[in-house]
Amino acid sequence: MSEARAPLRRVVVVGAGQVGIITAIALKHAVRSCEVLIAGEVPGPGSFSDWSSTSMPFTNHFHERLGIAESAIIQYAAGSHRLLTRYLGWDGPNDAGVFCYGDSLSPEAKAMFQCGASFGRNSYLAERLVGAGRFARTAPDRTTPLSQITHALRWDPAAYRNLLAAKARQLGIASVLGPVTSVDCSQTGSIEAIHVAGKDRIEADLYLDCSGPCAALLACHPDFAVVDWADALPTRKLYSAQVNSPAVDLEDRTSLFQSGWHSRVAGRQGVRISVGVGKSANEEEVIAALGGKPELQLDLAPGRVKRPWLGNVIAVGDASSRFEPLGPWNLELAHRQIDLLLKLLPGRRIEPLEREEYNRRSTLMMEAVRDILSIHFASSRARTVFDGMALPVGAAKVIYHFTRRGRIPFQEEFPLSAQEQFSLLTALGHVPGTSPATRPIDETQKIKNKGQLDTLAAEALAFAPPYEEWLAWVTRQIPIPGQEHRR
Repeated sequence: MSEARAPLRRVVVVGAGQVGIITAIALKHAVRSCEVLIAGEVPGPGSFSDWSSTSMPFTNHFHERLGIAESAIIQYAAGSHRLLTRYLGWDGPNDAGVFCYGDSLSPEAKAMFQCGASFGRNSYLAERLVGAGRFARTAPDRTTPLSQITHALRWDPAAYRNLLAAKARQLGIASVLGPVTSVDCSQTGSIEAIHVAGKDRIEADLYLDCSGPCAALLACHPDFAVVDWADALPTRKLYSAQVNSPAVDLEDRTSLFQSGWHSRVAGRQGVRISVGVGKSANEEEVIAALGGKPELQLDLAPGRVKRPWLGNVIAVGDASSRFEPLGPWNLELAHRQIDLLLKLLPGRRIEPLEREEYNRRSTLMMEAVRDILSIHFASSRARTVFDGMALPVGAAKVIYHFTRRGRIPFQEEFPLSAQEQFSLLTALGHVPGTSPATRPIDETQKIKNKGQLDTLAAEALAFAPPYEEWLAWVTRQIPIPGQEHRR
């Protein structure tokens, strides 16, 4: 008869950024009797997951599990909502498409998708709401015309980190801040203790490396190795700047220009502009794309660690993988890795099979994000802007089945549903094929489906208030005439 293993006594999270703090909160929620300690420093702005101002809708559910209320993010972290990402110029200089989240196709548009029929603009309810600038977050236990809309959240990174830090203190999570000056390792490579400048020796059963690209703990293990992604991800330099004009748009934008990609993430504290280019871009093109001098400028060497869990150290976020912030994937990956850790959380004695299963599934997660980014660079115009890119097997498989059969193959640990992949692929200009077994939809049925979609959209637009006014009402409690019942 098997006996339960002794639980973890102490866990040390190295990295005091938003990734490290939310990792500590998750671990404390999972093992209340365990002492959880945050050590080290806030990683620099080159740790994209630690300074990300947004993620995907998965994070909303992750927050709920950890007791981090969406309303608190809106009130205290300058939060706002995003319903879609608009792609500009990826298929051609004047082409545009939208990437919507969740089960975002209406039942009518979904039926057309299943039958292989193509559909154009405004086929998503979210797209119509964004066009009208109307949205409101309604209670999850209420069914409204907005219930089927899936949203993502944005926030101010510094304010969000402060919100998480307050939550950590509430849970009794202590902090020992300062640079990690040395690491004591056993002969097998496991960490016995770490030393923080001016502080005592800190021991633990398990260490979480959330230190950013330097991977301060994992890199100490003798089996540490890196897998190069340079052949699949062509961005070589990244530039970023903050435009201090607040924007509460319901969309973010990712566009392609003659030298690289351009990302615009809206926010109540300002707009974050990022530009990624290859080796040959000149400074004038970058400044023109940014709209001014960059605040952040760095070289990028994309890749992942070969095994994110070595000995008693687990790397999360930028400590495990490094890639351009082309969308919300940096923090999305970190949150999914933490969620996986909670499912496979070890006891005081670590079982090798648990470690190997975590490494297998976390590697699938990292490679899935690489494949998503590769699908961007496989668009027709991106291939001319970024040349010499190899398409990974996973990305090639998705594009092949989509363009030949209009279908999405299943991939374990892939962060997007089939419909989300459909939305992203079409936004980037990939055209769905038609399966030989597909039954065509006649023109009468298409007209009927479109009419039903128009009816649903009309109901949603009539229900939703102007988003900017609703957000002002929620954050300042200013009544909006005629909208009180929609809170």
